[in-house]
Amino acid sequence: MDKKELKKLCEEYLNNWKRASADYQNLQKDLSVQRQQMRTQSVTHTAHVLLPMIDNFAAAFDHVPETEDKQVKAWLQGMEHIRKQADAVLTDLGLTEIEAEGLADPMLHEIVGSEEGEGDDDIIIRVAQKGYCHGESVIRPAKVIVIKN
Repeated sequence: MDKKELKKLCEEYLNNWKRASADYQNLQKDLSVQRQQMRTQSVTHTAHVLLPMIDNFAAAFDHVPETEDKQVKAWLQGMEHIRKQADAVLTDLGLTEIEAEGLADPMLHEIVGSEEGEGDDDIIIRVAQKGYCHGESVIRPAKVIVIKN
């Protein structure tokens, strides 16, 4: 082989190596995106499984009986600890509670009822069910009651 052929062969090998290197970098980027999408899907699925249980647990706390019984108070204290742990799980998953104040936002709130009242229409007066986001994605909109005149 003469120098010209060797130089051409070297350039061909170099171009192939550059192409393979670029393909590998693109593969790394694609895998990173796929991993993030899988994590988001896992968090979303886990949230959809856990949120009804957490909602029911919170609803139970809305009906705690008044009592002076020490055993009942100790039991309630344990239940409160479990509720705090459930909230910590949501936080660890990266979920944040949707703010439900002011004007209802159709991207974040689902209006499930209305009441007459003073103020502008569609001002949130009560939350019927908490809503959650994961990053910029709404996992579940907050169900709210608003003012209608």
